Amino acid sequence: MNKKRLLCILLSLTAVFSMFFIKDSAAWIDTETGAPLGQHILVKKLNFEFNGRLGSYLYYTEDGEQYVISDQNFIFDNEGKITGINYSSVDTQVRFRVIYDTPSAQNVVYSADASEDLLVEYDSSWTYDDGYFYRDFNAILGNEEFNIINNICYNGENITKEEYLPEVNGRTNPFSGKITIEFQAKQKDFVEWTDIWTITTP
Repeated sequence: MNKKRLLCILLSLTAVFSMFFIKDSAAWIDTETGAPLGQHILVKKLNFEFNGRLGSYLYYTEDGEQYVISDQNFIFDNEGKITGINYSSVDTQVRFRVIYDTPSAQNVVYSADASEDLLVEYDSSWTYDDGYFYRDFNAILGNEEFNIINNICYNGENITKEEYLPEVNGRTNPFSGKITIEFQAKQKDFVEWTDIWTITTP
């Protein structure tokens, strides 16, 4: 398994017509471990590969306490970027979302708001709408490389060290600092996003 490939959530493709069949697979990335768990979205003529891996170095220690690292890109390989390769021979659509933890909430969906604790610098070819970033792809005969995320970090302008202690103000569950990126892909025609079933990180 190529460790450079992004660990991601894969789609379950439910087709409308009987000439299609259901296929599902799943993978994800856990930034606490950085361990590779998957690599591809592959369903018949739909085929995407994702590259880049999030690191596990979310904290630094000061005075015996651990603090989240802010303003540091967590993508530690692939030139600090998350990229993809499209091998699909049909017109397709891809979407992704970023889910992260804060000291007060888990599984927060990134909304591209400047006030958020997380900062995601995504490529301008993607369009944001209601929690997801979208892009269409035309069928190709060879392969097509594309950019997805150029930088992902905790936003140092919006957080302080005190807010990002693992335990503070009587919290019973330490802040994990986990970041997860979920990807879905589908055939552009005949299939709606509501037909897609996402398998999430356990």
